[in-house]
Amino acid sequence: MTSSHNSAARAAILFLISVLALTEVSAFGASSARNHRGGANLEASFGAAVSDTAIIESSCSYSIAPDTVAAGPQLATGAVAVTAGSGCDWTATTNDDWIVLTGGLVGSGNGIVTYAIEENDTGSLRSGTVTIAGLTFTINQLALQPLAVLTPPLPFAVMENFYFQAFSGAGGIGPYSWAVGSGSLPEGLALDSTGRLFGTPTVVGAFDFTVEITDHGGRKAHAAYSLEVFGPSLNVTTNILGPAVTGTLYNEKLFATGGLAPYHWSVTIGELPSGLSLDSAAGIISGVPDLSGNFRFTVTVRDARSSTATRVLQAFVYGPNDVPSISNVKYKNSTKVIVNGAHFDLQANLFIDGVKVEPRFSSDSQFIVKPITLSPGVHQFRIINRNGLSSSVMTTSVQ
Repeated sequence: MTSSHNSAARAAILFLISVLALTEVSAFGASSARNHRGGANLEASFGAAVSDTAIIESSCSYSIAPDTVAAGPQLATGAVAVTAGSGCDWTATTNDDWIVLTGGLVGSGNGIVTYAIEENDTGSLRSGTVTIAGLTFTINQLALQPLAVLTPPLPFAVMENFYFQAFSGAGGIGPYSWAVGSGSLPEGLALDSTGRLFGTPTVVGAFDFTVEITDHGGRKAHAAYSLEVFGPSLNVTTNILGPAVTGTLYNEKLFATGGLAPYHWSVTIGELPSGLSLDSAAGIISGVPDLSGNFRFTVTVRDARSSTATRVLQAFVYGPNDVPSISNVKYKNSTKVIVNGAHFDLQANLFIDGVKVEPRFSSDSQFIVKPITLSPGVHQFRIINRNGLSSSVMTTSVQ
């Protein structure tokens, strides 16, 4: 019994041990399976974490403003604003050597990229780019144009009248400065550094000179000009013509002032007395009239710049019997002068030594002046009728 009991007990113990072993193995396997599943879950969780990070990174968006600018040809600076989320990194790089980045080459979140551009002396429009946060910023730069003076030929000036003219230029880089390059301006005029030509000319003539324009970069250009200064406005100053006598040579010069000589004269309305003609260059009416009368006509003078002026004139042509003449002069008792002659006008004037004297008596053949005292010596006498006809000068000696 004891032995049997012992054997049975030993068998029971061995069975329990085997069951426990199997249970432990099963438990271990289950634990391992759980651990394996846990590993899969960990991997899944890690994958989910990686996937979340990508989402965070892909959520970074960028924008720039402006994305395009138009620039002049000169040196210039500018800035581009970058908009990005917090923690979103970016960089900026230039793609053209004439665009230089001066700030904001790297950044995170919002920022500013600054740049400078060089002068465009290539002669044509050019475009350049900067890459900012993967976006393209474009600069379109105009070409530097040749410096030039644009002012057309100058209008004329008038002496003693205020004159003003502004010069203008183009190309290069402003602001401009101005100066006289060669030659000289008319006296009284000046050119200031802003290109204003002004003043009051005091001389007449044609003046040749050049103006020089200088831009901000020191570039220069020149242009030649000629400025004419005329006298005052053209005007015919002859108002009255001397009387003419038929059969007698006549010569009368016309006068004008202002404008620019030489002058050209013409009769534009009416006619000259028969026998007379007008020298267009000299402005002289001359000839031997053959018909008496009163002749009314208009003369026109034209100057070198085609300005014109006119004047209505009258020419009186008389017969020979209308011309006074002196036959003799007597000085009596040192108090009285008697002038004898012919064709005296009752309203004629007597001149002694060029001085008009009033007669006490006159007729068509005699003038008497008294009282009058003449000093010893030679004296001149002339009669001028109301019509302007004059006698020849008569000289008389007084002892």
